[in-house]
Amino acid sequence: MRLTYLLLTTAISLSLSSCAPALLVGGGAIVGGTALQERTLGTQINDKTTWGKIKSALAAKDKGYSDINIEVNEGRVLLVGNVKTPEDRLEVLKIVWKQQGVSEVINELQFGDNEQTIKGLATDGWITTQVKSKLLFSQNIKSMNYNIETINKVVYLIGIAQNQKELDEATDVASRIKYVEKVVSYVRLKDSKIRKTKHDL
Repeated sequence: MRLTYLLLTTAISLSLSSCAPALLVGGGAIVGGTALQERTLGTQINDKTTWGKIKSALAAKDKGYSDINIEVNEGRVLLVGNVKTPEDRLEVLKIVWKQQGVSEVINELQFGDNEQTIKGLATDGWITTQVKSKLLFSQNIKSMNYNIETINKVVYLIGIAQNQKELDEATDVASRIKYVEKVVSYVRLKDSKIRKTKHDL
């Protein structure tokens, strides 16, 4: 009984992380992000690979771009953070679009100092953890289909919702977290097609 409890607790803890591996429990049942996501295993691997390429390419510029928060879901890239100038934002977008596996770029970059205060970072981190936890324990929401970023008390959601009702509930849950000022959703409905974005960069 105690072993079962420990395994369940571990699985819940891991599921709060977007990088949670699958766990084998009992007779081979899989618990973890991979088993519960709408994305195929291949798509998840491709997204992780694309994420790594973007991170490396931005860090190589040595302009503070490595501080930009990135989520990749089905090739859709969400960029959240601060850049100093419009030229910097354009450069970031060009770098991202050059990476293999990118089908869409959602630009939420703002102008300003790249450095957030320690208090601000702590608050944003706390908000993200709370949103993930609340979604995880919401019976009507498949939380592993959602990626979450928070900056300056604004919560950004990207992923796949089963239907509009689930998406509305997920958005409502996030909006009720303490300190949250706004929720921005880029979540697509399960039955909708992935929109291919054209770009001229």
